[in-house]
Amino acid sequence: MQQAKPSNSRIHAIDRAKVLCAFLVIYAHLFHHDSKVRLYIYAFHMALFFLISGMFFKPHEDFWKGVISYCKRMILPAIYFDALLIIIYAPLYYYNLLPHQAINENLFSQIISQLYRDFHLLFFNGNLFNRVVWFLFALFWCNVFLSLLNKIKIIGAIVPFAIFAIYYLFQIDVFYSVQGAMAFPFFLIGNKCKPLISRYTSDRKWMTYLIFTIICLIITICLTQINGRVSFKSCILGNLSIYLSGPLFFINGAVGSWMIISIVSMIPFKGRWVTAFSKSLISTLGYQYLFIIAIQTTTYQPTLWNAIPISIIILIGCHLLHQMTEKYIPFCIGR
Repeated sequence: MQQAKPSNSRIHAIDRAKVLCAFLVIYAHLFHHDSKVRLYIYAFHMALFFLISGMFFKPHEDFWKGVISYCKRMILPAIYFDALLIIIYAPLYYYNLLPHQAINENLFSQIISQLYRDFHLLFFNGNLFNRVVWFLFALFWCNVFLSLLNKIKIIGAIVPFAIFAIYYLFQIDVFYSVQGAMAFPFFLIGNKCKPLISRYTSDRKWMTYLIFTIICLIITICLTQINGRVSFKSCILGNLSIYLSGPLFFINGAVGSWMIISIVSMIPFKGRWVTAFSKSLISTLGYQYLFIIAIQTTTYQPTLWNAIPISIIILIGCHLLHQMTEKYIPFCIGR
């Protein structure tokens, strides 16, 4: 009896969404903190990242074994990406090859003091040397929260809300748990809606995709104008009062994510390079600041157009670094 061929369960549209997500993160980081580009991209780009991550969450039967696994896949890479940036850039600062304010008596002290500073900042929601690795801590918490939700539903539902409430009451944030609480609704949506997203992206209803993209784009622009700047890292929900900016933040993040999913669903091809790049998403987000810090020390002024090729070059560079890391020191990226 002839065996049936296994069906290809890979969602190629999500591969494209992951690559676009990585591009948008890099693209936004090239611009100034208060730029309009960041205003609009920040409304949804990290929401999209956590939504996609939620789609690929795999629960562990044993909760604590799961936590250990999440530490290996997320906390260890976060430490690696931050320490790597310090080790590379500390000598450049120490020998005045790049401008920097604080210089210690010797290079070893420079590196140790920066590592200690970053460890201390983990307990105070501070900016680590590699500012973007907060997302790995937040992703770790999202996995823990969903594991709790699967094991003890009421606890899993209460914990993220309690962490967020404690932060706003007492300004307590340890290991970016508040960012994890902010990201968890998107992570949960991605996990629960994976069948729906898979079905939607494979329908090939081009007019539906186009209409949804236009509607979501209009809503995203309007909500961003109303709500203002948001940031997972800084726990900022928007410019309005908390009673409005909270719901608008989550609505805009979900709508913006669906906008990107609709856009990538209109792209018919599924090249190998897209799949390869999509598998290096976390490494790309972790390695990007190796390039961005160097660019920020130059006279380069980003515009809507010249930032595109720069972002693509950085994306390719990060992917090549991912391949080297995966080959020689895979444990540093949780492999």
